[in-house]
Amino acid sequence: MSPNAAATRRTVDSYLNHQTLSSDSHFRNFTRWQPRQVLGQVYVAPSLVELYGPGSGGVFVNEKMSEFLSHMNPAIDPLTYALSNDGQGPLHELHMPKNLLQLLIAGASSEVSQAPLQTNERIARSTLQSVAGAEASFWTDKGDGRYATLDELVSEGLVNKDLLQRYGYTIELSVSGNKFEAVAIPAEYGKTGRLSYFIDETGVLRAGDHGGGAATIADHPIE
Repeated sequence: MSPNAAATRRTVDSYLNHQTLSSDSHFRNFTRWQPRQVLGQVYVAPSLVELYGPGSGGVFVNEKMSEFLSHMNPAIDPLTYALSNDGQGPLHELHMPKNLLQLLIAGASSEVSQAPLQTNERIARSTLQSVAGAEASFWTDKGDGRYATLDELVSEGLVNKDLLQRYGYTIELSVSGNKFEAVAIPAEYGKTGRLSYFIDETGVLRAGDHGGGAATIADHPIE
């Protein structure tokens, strides 16, 4: 117990008002993966993750990339870590949300000296990955065995319409039952971008220089 009466009262009040970690749905849901016998544990709540994410001052991004990230506005999941030991030595395990990792990569790779064309290409890649992620969410939650059109993704709030129109690339999506193909094509080849991009339900992003034409599944995968 704390010798500070105010601190003790705050703890008691938090418990009575169900404001403890054990009553927080994020904490319960995102720490289920951890073993029962943990030696150490770290839980970073979504609000704290967002506070230090790209575009918030925690990671530097140029003006165009900062604007792009603000339109993405993804729901960030908690970050969790556990230290355990099953008798064969300590095991460290970190679970980082995929969408947070994508934002960090996009932010860290965007320097102030980066040319507008290169920035557009990075944004096009991130946009296609966002479309693929939105399709996966739609398939799981509402798809009933099918993928969504772009209009459906926008209406469901899974994709921000501004991402599809403002960054020097044309985004096109074709859907056929349990398959989809999305492409990003430079609006003005050589001026807004050179590479064209392709992604489908496998989540593999591909790219190629097609002189302003569309990329296909025959193009080489990129990381």
